[in-house]
Amino acid sequence: MNNRAGRVGATAVIVMATAGGAMAAPANLQQYRVQVNALCRSYTPAMNREDAEATAYARSGNGPKALSALGVEFGLFLQLSARIRAVGVPPDGRTMMTRPLRLLRTLTAYAEKAGQASRAYNITAFHSDLTSFLSIAATLNAAFDTVGLQDCGS
Repeated sequence: MNNRAGRVGATAVIVMATAGGAMAAPANLQQYRVQVNALCRSYTPAMNREDAEATAYARSGNGPKALSALGVEFGLFLQLSARIRAVGVPPDGRTMMTRPLRLLRTLTAYAEKAGQASRAYNITAFHSDLTSFLSIAATLNAAFDTVGLQDCGS
């Protein structure tokens, strides 16, 4: 293979790899629900595992490891949030999804701050951000449930 063919092949691999994260916009609200619920289900086991680990560390008095596990959980949430927001909302769902997506963006900001505080072992900042995160999370879960995204809410 000559150099030009190698570069074209490498470019094709890069384009395919970066396009792999993009999702086609669903045609209607029902397809949107199916797609987003599937995303949420795919993250649930890992997030539950990190949550259980953080709880176990906290109960054993190991604050740094508990904060680290929560930091990983926030990282997973941030990945999931980005993937949810990347799914195009179909025209028949735009009005309905305005509030949940606004709440998700707000929650994402608190998760980013809490994750930073967790990685820095700043317990005071982490507690403040976690409190804000949890107060909004309950509202977001209810909003997701209301629009048929039970795998992302409840």
